[in-house]
Amino acid sequence: MDVGIVCKVWNISSSTKKKSSVNQLRDSLGYILNAEKTDCTGYMDPINQLTRECKYIENDIKTFSGAYVGGHNVSSTNVNDAVSEMMDIKKLYGKDDGRSALHMMISLPQDESGLYNAEKLMQLCSSVLKELFPNNQAIFAIHTNTDNLHAHLIINSVGLNGRKIHQPKDYMINVVHPCVNKYAASYGFTQNPKWKMVDDKRSFKKNKMTLRKAIDFAIENSSSYEDFVEYLEENNIKVRTGKHISLVLPGMKKAIRTHNLGVNYTRDAIIERIQTRKDSFVLPDVNNHSMNDKPEDVITPSTFKLQKYKELSDQQKKQVIKLLRLGRNPWRENRLMNWQLNKIADDINVESRVQSYINYYSSDGSVQGALKGMLEAKKSASYDKTLIRYAKQKYKPILDIYKEMKQIERKSFLYEHCGFVQYRPFYEKYRVLTRRLKEGYGKEVFEVDSFLNECDERLLYSKAQISEISEEYRELYKYAKKRGLTLNNDKSDLLDIIGFYDDKKNARTGFSSADAFFLSSSSSDVVLRVIKYPTMDEQGHLVESYKLTVFDRSGEVISSVSSTDIEGDFKRELEELQKKYGVSDVKRFDNFILARENCKMKVSSVKVSDSSFNNNDLDNVNTYTFPQAVNHVGETFSPVIVSAVNPFYFAVSSIDTDNRIKVVVYDDNLTSLEVFSLPSVKKKNSLGYKMLSEAMNKYGFTEEVLEFNSISDAKSYCEDKKKDNVKVKNL
Repeated sequence: MDVGIVCKVWNISSSTKKKSSVNQLRDSLGYILNAEKTDCTGYMDPINQLTRECKYIENDIKTFSGAYVGGHNVSSTNVNDAVSEMMDIKKLYGKDDGRSALHMMISLPQDESGLYNAEKLMQLCSSVLKELFPNNQAIFAIHTNTDNLHAHLIINSVGLNGRKIHQPKDYMINVVHPCVNKYAASYGFTQNPKWKMVDDKRSFKKNKMTLRKAIDFAIENSSSYEDFVEYLEENNIKVRTGKHISLVLPGMKKAIRTHNLGVNYTRDAIIERIQTRKDSFVLPDVNNHSMNDKPEDVITPSTFKLQKYKELSDQQKKQVIKLLRLGRNPWRENRLMNWQLNKIADDINVESRVQSYINYYSSDGSVQGALKGMLEAKKSASYDKTLIRYAKQKYKPILDIYKEMKQIERKSFLYEHCGFVQYRPFYEKYRVLTRRLKEGYGKEVFEVDSFLNECDERLLYSKAQISEISEEYRELYKYAKKRGLTLNNDKSDLLDIIGFYDDKKNARTGFSSADAFFLSSSSSDVVLRVIKYPTMDEQGHLVESYKLTVFDRSGEVISSVSSTDIEGDFKRELEELQKKYGVSDVKRFDNFILARENCKMKVSSVKVSDSSFNNNDLDNVNTYTFPQAVNHVGETFSPVIVSAVNPFYFAVSSIDTDNRIKVVVYDDNLTSLEVFSLPSVKKKNSLGYKMLSEAMNKYGFTEEVLEFNSISDAKSYCEDKKKDNVKVKNL
């Protein structure tokens, strides 16, 4: 028995003593289209006769039982029509005697002759004809009546160019066999080892595609897992079952586990597909996660339209002329007024939208809560989208059949209803796919179409929600940063805070604006002034330029940087500036005074006033435990802590650049004795409490301490206590 693909070729001759060319062609085509030779129950309905000329009325199609039929350079695969077309070419060139046709037979080995390979054998025949006989007419069909799946091809000996097929010596060895072997490897069949072997690096991928298709066919024709295994084995696929399913195609050296073929081909997925293959489609719901009812704009200022002089009323003309005589441009003034109104309107409308975002997304009424709620809503919408995509993946075998039908739907319609006989193969394939949907999955074409459309619509809706929530998040985040609100997990990127990215985006659209504001941080003792203004680059494009000036608390200029002066990367310059001055958790202010109040207060630079602290003011001083007082530190407040009974030491609590609590202990002469760092209030741990306890014992901070707003008040209190000669033990 031959191993690998086999190909045979013989000539169909005609002479006065034998049958004419017409009869030879008709007999040969009739043979390859014989219903008894193409029996394949389950693919096409049987018919009684094939050689008579067929007239197709509505859906009454007379075709061959289970035959896969194809044509090459012919408009019809009908026997009489194809013969007529071939004879027309012969008569056209006066070559209607001698060899009538070439008869080729291509056969697969028995272990590769499963029905799932019939369509691939069709493709192989088509590829061989296109390469070997590009100008010749041909009809070919797949026969399934033997143990070896095989194809018969009838090729007209005269080509469309008038040339006859030339078969030199060793034509089969040097031309036909290498070509057939090449496409055998390409389509995943075993090559004939007696011929010249052709390597195909894609054979592994081809095997995986073949196995997926074989599994799909097996599932469509199985009612149980046992039937599924039996079907594969009947089609010459070796099956090993257990925790996983391993399959071996003929010619494969190593088995492939089905779970490596995709999520639809794991053992559990295959069992589920068999059990539910005829169940109705299940499609996840899409919930509403975004805010559907956005508030309408509070203000929509009307834009000024420049009127023609002849359209102005007499009163308007007088007003315009009056302003022009004063050296003023009324149209420019109106445009400026409209720009200001638009800016005011935009600010008011943003405030209205931001409040609606907070009301809808936040559980605690804060901007941070709204941002968190938006992220959760976006995550939920993304999860809905994932479920829909999972549903499409789950039904992919059904959808693949439907998509294949859509590709040939128009040609099938033209054949069935308009009589375009050249599209008959597409119509027959369309009927096969329709039966696969109905018998294999219990689905009609309209059901699959409705399901796919619903999936696409729900995906579109989910994507729209995600896009809308993202836009709302960006607007709320920009609003928060512009107003100096501190957000959790904020990177404190100066480029983001000054609006560098938004300005760059706006400049590309031709929009630009000027602005000036101040920035400061509780972790630094400097104030930044930002001035941005539009300029033109070397290419003449509109860009935003920035100038940052660094001030100390007294208003003296420390340094400055401008985006137009530096040759390097402006972003890198800002990062170095931010690192140099310890700027983090930056807030934005409209004037220098407010920005300075937010600055970190340096204890060493504070001068103690000569005024004494009035003991009567003790009613306004709060009493706490030492840990409580230390933790009262805020972004704009640094408590000064003194023991109620020991006036010799006091401590100042502040926030350092790493967002930790920094505690400095001083003696009564304002000499720094010790500095220690604690975790932030939100990250309390046993180590922090241990350090506080050691400081209490070392410097005599009792459980009762006083909290002052300034060092001068604390110093005055200590002096008064000393004058009263109050003796306090060091604990």
